[in-house]
Amino acid sequence: MPKGVPPLMLKFAICDDDPEVTTAIENQIQSIATKNKIDIDTETWLDPKSMCDNLEAFGIPDLIFLDIELGRTNGMEVSEHIRERMGNRYTSIVFISGKSEYAVDLCRMEPFDFLVKPIKEERLEETLTAYLRKHERDNAVFEFSCRRCFHRVLFKEIMYFTSDNKKIILTLYDSKTIEFSGKLNDISKTAPHNFIRISHSCLVNYDYIASCRYENILMRSGDVLEISRNYRSGVREFLSQRRWDR
Repeated sequence: MPKGVPPLMLKFAICDDDPEVTTAIENQIQSIATKNKIDIDTETWLDPKSMCDNLEAFGIPDLIFLDIELGRTNGMEVSEHIRERMGNRYTSIVFISGKSEYAVDLCRMEPFDFLVKPIKEERLEETLTAYLRKHERDNAVFEFSCRRCFHRVLFKEIMYFTSDNKKIILTLYDSKTIEFSGKLNDISKTAPHNFIRISHSCLVNYDYIASCRYENILMRSGDVLEISRNYRSGVREFLSQRRWDR
């Protein structure tokens, strides 16, 4: 497991209409958590409607293991409820199914992973390790001063940084910007590993990239950022690695 994970209680939810499956996954998660000294709180549901009705009472989960085939209601509908109706973009969702062909149809639901039943403990531990790495990264904070005021912003809310001499412009997920004095080189050294330098004056959060061409990157906001010639090979290598490493 990655070092430095905050010692917080993590909430995991499991929803599968087969009680043997939910029990097996819960036991495996507890075993992995105990082995790695991680505090977790798990809740299991056999009925997707019950889960949706009680999620807020349980507390918004950090991670949900969600079966795709849930009788009358499928896992994609539950995921849509979480993402769209609840407006929850932060909970990570791991889809589980006995059929591997579902994996290609789940992109719009922003799944964290896809597991095929029966789930091997080694494969589940890979998923949890990757999730904890993401959790640590998402809770990293960027601190800076602006106009005699001290600011703290989660790195996960930052789309990109741009610089102009000693002035830094921070662009947030909602396209709001904040200007302050600083050096992009210093920020690059402390930013999480999902940030990529695409030019001397631009540092980008990979999680907000919609698409990438040889000469530029399209952000989800619609912003187009140029990739400098000297950085293009590094950007291609970074994006290639990200396909395999969360």
